[in-house]
Amino acid sequence: MKLIDTKLLKLLAFSGAFLLLVAVGGVIALVVIAIHGNVKCTNTGCKNSTSLINCNCGTLKAATSRIIGGSDVRNGQYPFQVSLQTNNSHICGGTLVSCSWVLTARHCFSRSKNPQDWVAVVGTVNLNDVTSPNIQERVIKNIVYYDLNTSSSAVDNDIALVELQSPVAFNEFVQPACLPLDTTKLTTGQTCTILGWGLTSEKGSPSFNLLQAQINLYNSSECQKQLEMPITKSMICAGRPNGGVDTCQGDSGGPLLCADQETNKWIVAGITSFGKGCGRQNSPGVYTRTTEFNSWIRSYVFS
Repeated sequence: MKLIDTKLLKLLAFSGAFLLLVAVGGVIALVVIAIHGNVKCTNTGCKNSTSLINCNCGTLKAATSRIIGGSDVRNGQYPFQVSLQTNNSHICGGTLVSCSWVLTARHCFSRSKNPQDWVAVVGTVNLNDVTSPNIQERVIKNIVYYDLNTSSSAVDNDIALVELQSPVAFNEFVQPACLPLDTTKLTTGQTCTILGWGLTSEKGSPSFNLLQAQINLYNSSECQKQLEMPITKSMICAGRPNGGVDTCQGDSGGPLLCADQETNKWIVAGITSFGKGCGRQNSPGVYTRTTEFNSWIRSYVFS
């Protein structure tokens, strides 16, 4: 009987030590993951507002193809595209600019300003593919608007920052886009890229697969003349003279991406805001010019 008790005690002692080691190992692993995640999220190279050389953002994946007039996006091609959803329905696009912040349009929240009504979905190109292991969903913690008192019209300063309840984990399918630099210059005629799950024609149906298209930047005075409305310094126009390629309903909040001249990384040069119809001739789309809000955006993202 004493022999049995001794063996039992030894077994219990061994089991207890083993479980303790497993628990300690788990805590260490969580700490390492947390530290690693924080390092990625607060990449000091991205704080530099004059160069993107040391910033891990705006990953440019090879694309063979050229939203209205757009083509399908492959998994991981634009890993910073976000779907902002309420009641499990896609409402607007957005752009991941850090592991905790998404850049989008202010008007996207006209139906609900309650952050907890919204979910940000990243890591997917097909909204029907809800079981993909690449998908990360985050409840929204906070919605920050630019000072509304400075807005001269309902469509001016159409910008918002969304803070996620918990940070996303960066991987091949989830990465941030680059914020504009103090030195970023956008020129008339420059070719940039638009993304979205919006309507594929003015009165058409939405696309469940993310679409991309290339458009050109417009001179503000020419855009104002064509749209017959004021184009303020917080706006930038882009499209094609003959139409046929444009953003539409459901694309709002998504990015207008232009390549950084020094590194060729994607910069969020604009935010899809509004337009006269979709894809019409001589009717370029209007985007929020993010370079005008660079300091404001960075004050939250890198605080």
